[in-house]
Amino acid sequence: MLTAVNAIPASSIPVRGAIALRPTGARPLPRPATLAPLADRARRIALDRDATLFSEGDDASRIYEVTSGIVRLTKTLADGRRQVLDFVDSGRFIGLHEDALHGATAEAVTPVTVICYESAGVARAVAEDAATAQRLLAELLGAAARAESRLVVVGRMTAEERVASFLLARAGDEAADGDVFKLQMGRADIADYLALTVETVSRTLSRFKAQGLVAMTDAHSIELTDVDALRDLASM
Repeated sequence: MLTAVNAIPASSIPVRGAIALRPTGARPLPRPATLAPLADRARRIALDRDATLFSEGDDASRIYEVTSGIVRLTKTLADGRRQVLDFVDSGRFIGLHEDALHGATAEAVTPVTVICYESAGVARAVAEDAATAQRLLAELLGAAARAESRLVVVGRMTAEERVASFLLARAGDEAADGDVFKLQMGRADIADYLALTVETVSRTLSRFKAQGLVAMTDAHSIELTDVDALRDLASM
């Protein structure tokens, strides 16, 4: 289910340190949740788990900012196979490209809230507001760096190296032994992201558990028990 909410009042624009609308237990946003110059013309949209924000081939005249939850970007190959291109977390943008149509499908991995901006308005804001331009440039540079890193992961790494890299990326830069985090996406999503089979992902996680690298209290909760070993595997 997808629910749209009208324009966001200027008084509700979150600032650094403020609490934005998000599911209970979600991490605080690391930066402002709206592009301030466009706040009065933006719409907040709520999606249920597995709801579709847009499909491959849809009109791409809007840009979306994820303010809570995780969005999955996927592409269907000619033979019907699915490739997960990215998992977009809170604070990131979707649709920052010049194509007239979307080249991927965006779906909610968890309950999600996004802010919708008209692309034309974003282009004007970039030209007129330095803070907006800097923020979107940082987003584009980050996306390029992630794409480059993923090419190495999928193109050159073994299954164990890929899964180790993925776990560390989801855990964050400051990951340490004893940290526990949720893998909100299922094994099929992880497999399609890492270009592995579901069985390989499951076997690799079980092997990591047996080797004392991680502990799993349930299907989605991961405790890091040997971060150094995981980093060695991932060559980080």
